[in-house]
Amino acid sequence: MSNPDVHVVSPATNNHNPQLPKADWTYSTAYGGTFTGPWLGDEIRGSAECLPRCQLTDRSLPIRWFSQVCLWEDELADNGSSKYVIRLRVMPNFWYVLASFLLRVDGVIIRLVETRIFHQFGTHEVIRHWSWRERELNGLDAAPLCAKVDAAVAQGLIGCESLAEDEGSLCFELCDKFTFNDSL
Repeated sequence: MSNPDVHVVSPATNNHNPQLPKADWTYSTAYGGTFTGPWLGDEIRGSAECLPRCQLTDRSLPIRWFSQVCLWEDELADNGSSKYVIRLRVMPNFWYVLASFLLRVDGVIIRLVETRIFHQFGTHEVIRHWSWRERELNGLDAAPLCAKVDAAVAQGLIGCESLAEDEGSLCFELCDKFTFNDSL
């Protein structure tokens, strides 16, 4: 298991094609959402404005509605785990969506890909924050880090800092914003 990203599929009957198809056996996805329709106002544009963390972490506001959907979960043939979960939350003054993909390949890699979508009621703007974080694991440090990340994901605590602290981490972040029409 040297590379968790790509697994070469080699059908025994196909000897004529030197370019064999590649499949991602970890079910990794970089999907960040699609926004189309007549309600979409301006084009989606990059933004320096990011999510209002103080609103998202304010525990004094009541949660009006919450739902969680596990789109898929797999144990990767007993080599780790791959899980994609969507959480939705409606508060008195905003709604928030978190799509979270967590990959753990035992002793090899841990990866977290998240898309966060936020809308403040009374505005016509939606903010999307997408991030890809991963860290290669080697030897003895793998178990404590995996337990830490698994526990943080289970409690909904993981964020930008959790995987970016260590040397050897890979981290990408994008933030964009769009407006929608009054017809919505």
